[in-house]
Amino acid sequence: MDDADAETGRGKARPVSYAALGEAERGVIDLAFEAFAWRAKPAAVVSEREVRAGASETVEVLTGVAARDVGDELFDAAFPQPLFVSLSLTPEANLYYMPTVISRCVRETESDSLAHDVLALFRSRPYNLDWPISAWPRFMDAAAGDEDALADPHVAEEVDECGRGFLMETTRYWLMVSAPDRAYGRTWHDTLHLVAQMTTAERQALVAFFRHLATASIWRKDRSIASANALLTGRGVMDVLLIRTAAECIEIADALQALETRHPSEFPPHDVAPVKNLLRDIAVGRRSPDATLGW
Repeated sequence: MDDADAETGRGKARPVSYAALGEAERGVIDLAFEAFAWRAKPAAVVSEREVRAGASETVEVLTGVAARDVGDELFDAAFPQPLFVSLSLTPEANLYYMPTVISRCVRETESDSLAHDVLALFRSRPYNLDWPISAWPRFMDAAAGDEDALADPHVAEEVDECGRGFLMETTRYWLMVSAPDRAYGRTWHDTLHLVAQMTTAERQALVAFFRHLATASIWRKDRSIASANALLTGRGVMDVLLIRTAAECIEIADALQALETRHPSEFPPHDVAPVKNLLRDIAVGRRSPDATLGW
């Protein structure tokens, strides 16, 4: 693992060397490289969306480079800004270079943006969902430009701070609903596709990495980690959505019903139905709390 000679291409302090890490940190990196070692170099590195947008630098930099050979300087050239991992790579490239990215995250002790990016491949709980569940549809009304909802100063402030498109997309993504034609970033279908391609060992390596993140103070209150680990270990929809009671199942199902009724282009009924119906079935005992939705 090479160190950059100076500041990295993203303007952060350079990562520490592998040799300077403790045994636990090296173990997280070693586990990742072992789990993903069987994968062949991807035929395509950059996603079709990024190709259409004219992004070719990552292809030029990473084409033919083995995961273990991506040093810090090359890494900075390939991933010059946040979200390049979660949004720019093909699923095959994301998985092939996952140990490289995990290594960098573990060694990059003064920044968490890249780790947030990796976590967002699986789960990302937006802080706006700390509102009462009954308020979610109203905030989505505001994100869609509803003047009555925006008349509430608190709601308007939240929407302005987040951005309307981002607020809508992150809420939809957390609720495991996809609207591919309206996507601001990743869709839930993208995540399910990625998880379906992973081996048990690869999932376990990601869980170990996320548990490592959770030991840092900045991550201890981030509920996305618990959700991602529930997803990667095949636990039920209640655990993935961090739901504790049958009453919360009903609350979220009712919120989804309101969202699909008021914003069908953003919350398509055919994508809302599996989540909504499963939560209602769990609440009344027709389905097990351990039931999943395809992971």
